[in-house]
Parts: sequence; C-alpha cells; structure tokens
Amino acid sequence: RNPGLLLFEFLLPSIQIILFCLAIGGNPKNLSVAIVNQDRGFVPGAPMTSSLGFSTLGELFIESISNKTVHQIPFKNYSHARDQARLGHVVGVVLIRETFTIDAINRFTNCTHVTNATLNGSTVTVSLDLTDEQVALMLEQALTDAYEIFVGKAAALSPTKINPRALDFPVDFADPIYGDPKHSTFT
Repeated sequence: RNPGLLLFEFLLPSIQIILFCLAIGGNPKNLSVAIVNQDRGFVPGAPMTSSLGFSTLGELFIESISNKTVHQIPFKNYSHARDQARLGHVVGVVLIRETFTIDAINRFTNCTHVTNATLNGSTVTVSLDLTDEQVALMLEQALTDAYEIFVGKAAALSPTKINPRALDFPVDFADPIYGDPKHSTFT
C-alpha cells in the first residue's frame, strides 16, 4: 500500500548486492613486505655505482617488483624483519643475500660448475605469512612476475646477448581444458 516502502524493500537488497560485489573480490594491493637486501654488488665490500640506475643485481630484482601489489619496507636485519612479520606488520620477508650479484652471475655463466653455495647465494629467499592464503598466493605471483622481469633486464645487460626466454620459468600453463580462468563458480 505504501509505494515508498515497497520501493525501499525491493531496491535496498539490490543496492546491498551491488555494494557487496564491488567490495569483495579483486586483487589485493599495497601488501607490506619487508625487503632485506644485503647484496654487496660486483666486488664484495666495495659498492659500485652504475649508469644503469642500480649497483647490484639485488637492487635490479627489487626494482622489478610491482609497486602496485607490493609496498616495500626496507630492513637491514633479517631477524628484525621476521619479527615484524610475526607481529603482523608485514605479510612477508624477502631476503637477498650479500653475494647475490656475484653468485647470480656465476650461476648463469658457469652452469656446469655451480656449487651449492653459489646456488644458495643466488637465490632470493621469501618467507610468507600464510594466515591469509589468498594474499600469500598473490604475493607469490607478484614475486614470480618480478623474477621474469628481472631475468629479462639481466639478460639484456649480458655482453653475450642471452635470449631472456632461456632463463624463464620452465613451466607453461596452457589454456584450461574446462572452465574459464577469468570466472570462478563456487557451488
């Protein structure tokens, strides 16, 4: 009998659904991540300046991380960064060891005689807070994308002109057999 009340009863649920769909979903942005870059560059103990805008490959990797997804918080100490993750102030910690540049160059130029120490030194260690798995998965994706960008930039700097695709992650996810990757149905 009251047209205003009927309009309110039918219109309010529609507005609620629209607002809910707008608020829930999408990719997380500005995830606070602790970055511990201990990389000393091309010569241990001696910082090197470069006309390329970075002095270590660690800096090049950090520059490759998307600022849209990751809000980088620099730390000098790895244990302090992990403490911040335990307190919930950051969702992950990225550690780049002090010999990253030298070991990464040795890893990719001397593939047949690489030691475990070189492999460990040229590996970026990531520790994630898995209390929210969706956030952790998005962070993993952002860091995987950063690695691909990093490899492309590093390959372009190589005097031997390495094909950047040779250093890509060697798994290719083809089109799905069933379903649409853009739309998920939960039943």
